[in-house]
Amino acid sequence: MEDDLVGIDRALAAALDDFADDGVSVMGATLFCRRQNAVFAANGWRTGGVIGVPGASSEDAAGALEHLPNGLYLYAAPGGPGFAAAAAREDAETLMDLARAGEPEPLLKALKACAPSGYLCVFDGMGPSAAGLLAVGAGKRHLYLDFHET
Repeated sequence: MEDDLVGIDRALAAALDDFADDGVSVMGATLFCRRQNAVFAANGWRTGGVIGVPGASSEDAAGALEHLPNGLYLYAAPGGPGFAAAAAREDAETLMDLARAGEPEPLLKALKACAPSGYLCVFDGMGPSAAGLLAVGAGKRHLYLDFHET
């Protein structure tokens, strides 16, 4: 089953690569399927969220903070969440700590404060405690898409 879980994320990453235009720095996606979510949650499996640089190799998230050439910081970890943020290194490290805690609300609040020029945040969509959330913001514009059942 592990191959299927990784396969879901690899398929999401490949789909994002197909949509990416030149100049796109980072893309992300989350996936929620009501029928499969119960199975995944019952087995402790978590999947359905990707974030990364279009065209880069699709590899498992390393759980480390990466400074991209365009000035963004990228963080992705197995089980998520992941984020890309136009933030100072110290702020990106704080965001990484919040991401590791896994709670959406504090992380999203901090992203708005620490990365006012822009951010993207992706939470896995299926499995135990999966948030199924995608958030993007820049300046005074913020969009939050919550695909998980309430």
